[in-house]
Amino acid sequence: MDTVPLPTGTVSFLFTDIEGSTRKWDAQPEAMAAALAAHDQIFRQVTAKNSGAVFKTVGDAFCCAFARPVDALVASIDAQRELAAYSWPPETGEVRVRMGIHTGTAIERDGDYFGPTLNRVARLMSVAHGGQIVLSAATASLLQSSTPKGVSFIDLGLHRLKDLSQPEHTYQVAGDGLRAEFPPLHSLDVVANNLPIQLTSFIGRDKELYELKGRLAEHRLITLTGPGGIGKTRLSLQLAAEECASYKDGCWFVSLAGVEQNDLVPYVVATAVGAQETPGQPILETLKREIGDKRVLLVVDNAEHLVPEVAALVRELLLGCGHIAIIVTSREAIHVAGEQVVRISPMPRTDGERLLIERARGLRGAFRVSESDKAAWNDLLQKLEGIPLAIELAAARLSAFTVTQIDERLSSRLGLASRDTTGSTRQRTLRSTIDWSYQLLRAEEKKAFAHLSVFEGNFTLEASEAVLRSADIEEIEGALHSLVEKSFVVTELEGDNPFYVLLEVMREFGLEQLVALGELDRASRAHCNYYLSMADAAETLNPKQRGSWLDKVEIEIGNVRAALMWSLTNVPETAAKLAVEFSAYWQMRSHFTEGRSWLQRVVESETSLPAAKLAPLLDRAAVFATVQDDYVAARDLSLRSCELYRGLNDARGLGRCVHALAVIEHRSSNTEEAREQYLQSVKILRDAGEDRLLSIALANLASLESEVGNLARAEELLEESLRLAEPLGDATITSSILLSFATLEARRNDLERAESYLVRGLAAKRELRNPVDIADALANLASVAARQQKPDEARGHAREAMRIAVELQLRTLTLKVLEAFVQIALSERDYRAGARLLGLSESLGNEAGIGTSVENRSASRTIRDHLSEEEFHFLNSEGAASRISDALVTLLN
Repeated sequence: MDTVPLPTGTVSFLFTDIEGSTRKWDAQPEAMAAALAAHDQIFRQVTAKNSGAVFKTVGDAFCCAFARPVDALVASIDAQRELAAYSWPPETGEVRVRMGIHTGTAIERDGDYFGPTLNRVARLMSVAHGGQIVLSAATASLLQSSTPKGVSFIDLGLHRLKDLSQPEHTYQVAGDGLRAEFPPLHSLDVVANNLPIQLTSFIGRDKELYELKGRLAEHRLITLTGPGGIGKTRLSLQLAAEECASYKDGCWFVSLAGVEQNDLVPYVVATAVGAQETPGQPILETLKREIGDKRVLLVVDNAEHLVPEVAALVRELLLGCGHIAIIVTSREAIHVAGEQVVRISPMPRTDGERLLIERARGLRGAFRVSESDKAAWNDLLQKLEGIPLAIELAAARLSAFTVTQIDERLSSRLGLASRDTTGSTRQRTLRSTIDWSYQLLRAEEKKAFAHLSVFEGNFTLEASEAVLRSADIEEIEGALHSLVEKSFVVTELEGDNPFYVLLEVMREFGLEQLVALGELDRASRAHCNYYLSMADAAETLNPKQRGSWLDKVEIEIGNVRAALMWSLTNVPETAAKLAVEFSAYWQMRSHFTEGRSWLQRVVESETSLPAAKLAPLLDRAAVFATVQDDYVAARDLSLRSCELYRGLNDARGLGRCVHALAVIEHRSSNTEEAREQYLQSVKILRDAGEDRLLSIALANLASLESEVGNLARAEELLEESLRLAEPLGDATITSSILLSFATLEARRNDLERAESYLVRGLAAKRELRNPVDIADALANLASVAARQQKPDEARGHAREAMRIAVELQLRTLTLKVLEAFVQIALSERDYRAGARLLGLSESLGNEAGIGTSVENRSASRTIRDHLSEEEFHFLNSEGAASRISDALVTLLN
């Protein structure tokens, strides 16, 4: 590279790259060679003229260093102006270069630089467009007092760059001779994604990334294989970040590390993608329906223990979703047709050295390899064999030991390698590295690490305190902090809340230590008891606390499953309690199949459960079966539950399960049976003084009476329901009662009062942030607006409701919104459209086992009055035969 001295200390880096160069090279290699020569000359001249140095070129990309940020800025502006003025060969067209400038500290060694600053400027440059210059906040701040005349900075706001780190405040350079208008930056903010923020920078793997990008462009399934600790997860995340912009409909990361049950794989994937379970429909079909023809990238991580299930899921998604691409990480291939298997090898020595240096500098800012340590340094790098996790662990020790000391101690621990001769040498080396690092821990830290290995997936500080307290750890926070610093435990953020996780290879090692200590049962019991306390807390939550509790369960769901698994074998009564209390999570978050599965497993695993434990299990299982329209099973479960509650003289439980029976009959259109059961549950609950449940039962009975035309009786019931609910302060119930009043007034044709109730109810639902209830209220408001001859207003409400219904993939909600669109068609006297919509609604209702609503029966009579019977049946059949997805898209547009 350039012979001028490279700046040291705080350096301003200018990185550049030609936009679309690969395509130009493929199309016109000879012309591109000439264009590249001109490009290179321009950059070398402007860099030298501004006291900079080109220290590296990679293909057509330039890496330049400057002692002053203003020199880097002027060099970039000069380069863009000269590039714009140059007469490029017609075969290549204009060569447009994207540029990024960032200032920070870096280590200069052998003509190259090391440090996070280099990674940051590379990612900054990668989000820019050809002809654009972008600056980091650090550089922009330093240039405030030295900005050249006529040059200004456009604030582009915060952007997540493709290194998955915290957002960077980014600025665009503006001035004479510079292009001013560009599309949004290619940052991670452009495409919906859940790629987790990383606390450390991505180092090396340039060759692997280049190869993987090429494969991903040509193939829809790539599986990264290799031993634990080799960096498969981090590489898959970086690949997804780099290619995210090519998948406009979303980029989703799914970790299977904490999933032990094979039947949960599609549910975990569906949750990550945002596909809500649809009652009566297999979750895989819901997932395929959600993705459909969208251009989506899915990363499925840690699949090795669920290979058959992952393979089945991936196969179905590839066949059913034409534009999905999938990256899988696993210790073995999943053997699906078209799979591109890429085995991830250890890092090259240069990348491994960079990683070790940068991680060491994170602990010791002034870290350097002294001359006396160079021999030990080279020896250490050889022993670490380019295994990222081994490097991370060794780097963690550099805050306390010299390079020579670490090298010596690692040598003395090689005999502790795994006895498993079937494993690879590198895997055994990794094991010895972990064991060596483990032996360096204080006794209390060792014990804490072993006990923390009982956690599966994410866990909170409170959860760790509960488990470590049972192990008699005195300095819990200190031990946890130390384990995080020494890379035994990883800390991440979910919103503003930190949580912890053990890498799987570390967890496996820790469990072995826990077994060796003879404390696996003790730790598992403490772990289970903590999640039992979380379940107990659900009983005392007020409505405002319910949302945060659900979010907490979402984060730690892997541990909830683990507690259930352990208690199923060891403490069946605890398993029953866990399944009952966490059913609120599965119900509120629409994970109906998983909730029902756990309840059923607990029921079947232990026939000697006491009636007091078995009755609520059956009761909750009946609720889930009802939601899924499995009324035969729901009725059987509720009857068994009622029998047990009667034997226990438990009025509250009996009233609840009799009410559940009423709901089953109501949804099955068995009006008289439903009324009888509602009345019975009301009497039981009233006698027991259970005002909350009584209020709900009265409101549901009122709904039934309203549907059959007993409007005065319905009003009496709703008024009593509201009187009971208001003192409880439960906005969920009171807002639902308001919406029931609205429905009643709409049936009385008092549309102004109906609208008043709906506006109040909708405002409350929006405050509660429950999208299902919001959509339900909007659908009702749309119907009322349509009947008030305000079709445009009605259509706005209905479209907002339908967007929610489509997003959540809930058929009952979709049916409710379709009722509103039927009313809109009537308001516009478009009876032909109304007939088609009725057919569509009836078809969807038949699939879900839901009868025709009162509103649709009334609309059908009106439409028949304006169409011939032959025309009505033709249009109705046409609507019933249409694809629901196509029809909904039409309604939304």
